[in-house]
Amino acid sequence: MLKRFLEINVNTKGRPKDAKTSKNYLIFKNNNLKICEDDSFFKKHFGQHPVIFIDYKPLTESTSFNSMLDLFKIILRKTFLQHEYLLQVKKLWVGSLNSKKFTQYIDPEMNENLTILDIKQGLIYLSEILYKHFQKKIFILIDEYDSYLNSMIFKTVSEIDEICNFIQSVNMNLLKYNDYLNRAVITGVLRVSGVELSAPGNNVKEYLFLRNYAMDKFFGITEYEIDDLLLKLIPDKSEINKTKQKLFRYYGGYTGLKYNTTIYNIWSVLNFLENDQQAITYWCRPEYVQGLLPIFGLEEIQQKIEDLLSDKTIVLDIATPLTKHSISSINFLLKGKQTSQQSVLWFFNFIFELGYLSVRDANSNDLTSIYVKIPNLEVKLEFAHIMRLVYMKQHDISLNNIDALNTAINSISSENVNHVFFEICKSLNNLFGQLKYHPKNENHFRSILLVSFMTKFHSVKSNVFNPIPPSYIDVLLCNENRVYFIMKIKKSLSTIRAYREQIAVNSHKEIILKGYINYLDMKSRNKVVYLGIGYSIDKNISIGYSYYLKEGDNLGYTKILS
Repeated sequence: MLKRFLEINVNTKGRPKDAKTSKNYLIFKNNNLKICEDDSFFKKHFGQHPVIFIDYKPLTESTSFNSMLDLFKIILRKTFLQHEYLLQVKKLWVGSLNSKKFTQYIDPEMNENLTILDIKQGLIYLSEILYKHFQKKIFILIDEYDSYLNSMIFKTVSEIDEICNFIQSVNMNLLKYNDYLNRAVITGVLRVSGVELSAPGNNVKEYLFLRNYAMDKFFGITEYEIDDLLLKLIPDKSEINKTKQKLFRYYGGYTGLKYNTTIYNIWSVLNFLENDQQAITYWCRPEYVQGLLPIFGLEEIQQKIEDLLSDKTIVLDIATPLTKHSISSINFLLKGKQTSQQSVLWFFNFIFELGYLSVRDANSNDLTSIYVKIPNLEVKLEFAHIMRLVYMKQHDISLNNIDALNTAINSISSENVNHVFFEICKSLNNLFGQLKYHPKNENHFRSILLVSFMTKFHSVKSNVFNPIPPSYIDVLLCNENRVYFIMKIKKSLSTIRAYREQIAVNSHKEIILKGYINYLDMKSRNKVVYLGIGYSIDKNISIGYSYYLKEGDNLGYTKILS
């Protein structure tokens, strides 16, 4: 959109056309875009600047220095082709400029033979030609400038230093030593020290998403814009409130640092409104998800993801950018070559930069110890989906067994209570009895349960702190009928059924004795189930349970099933 606003519209001969006759003009004026309200700014800049638009995305495929050079040739060809009309301007090619050199960059065969020097100087050369033609300095727009760093995370890349040094050299020449440059706008995802553009003397100002108030509103939808949008689309005010609540739960929750502004995911919000308000995952990036699955399979990562899925926070240092070393460490983590506490934290820094996490405390001044959280239900469901894939692969978990357990949990009522608990016990035994590997401990068992439940239920937490008395609820779940399940899990070291059943009874008693129900407010106590789970090393499960679903039910009376 910035390119459309700035660029001079030309005909096939390279002659500027009246800006008001261009398609770009109609896009801005017919849609009443806000920038049109500033008449003097619009007249001064709309369609008045030569623009070089460069997309670095092909560099994600770099695996070596030579492959990076080949991809850079492709980038140069696409960039030069946007200005192929210059070949028709004969007066340009009188004197020092040579049209054959320009043709080298756009002709497929000649492009393949570009030298390293040709590649390094190509964008400066294009800047010079555009300046000579339009007699105006150039606006340069670089998209996904950090994309080559992705290849260093997901692929085996040789000659990392050579690649980084070359690209940094190209960018420095283009942005610092370019006499034809007016302004540049550079967008990317990762903030990486040692390859970033904002080094002293580069005259590049860095604006970090959720860390700069002036820019954040342009990379998402603000609360005010949500209100304005819904007023235009929904006539019923009560429906507006319901829709806004849903939008916040699913796509809001991004909090700016040092200011209390909520940002919504613009892509997801627009897709939600376009698709009959269907609340599903629109934004999360599958190429990252699939590529990072091995990391999510690591125990050190799983524990932190479980905390995040339970609406807890983790602490990150976001003051310091990632480095080439930390990028390499994430790559080693992905390949199972290195698992250290620091590499785990770097991984969470990485997904924070991608937008999967948000800051919890807007007013924190200590960037070395920022509490971060999952911002909304869209990301939470994506993480739950990832963890389900991981556990299904690690343990050969059947999706049918997960569905059977969730169906049983969701179908409980005062009329069919005994049958439902039989189904819960049966589905638990089927789910865990068919695991490839036995859960290592109660925490591992709890993690598998949490991820299984999250495929169906949005209100699920694990390892929930109950303050009076200080203790932890293993799993707290609210099903679709507003029935709350409070679960405690214990492991039996014996395979004898009687011992396992006693473990289940003891787990149930702990729920009662430690007053776990006090975690719930009075309204939530109308329908409650206590579920003590005992499992043994032979993968068999017993449950001790009680319930309050109607008047007369007794939560203190334990029933047993195996």
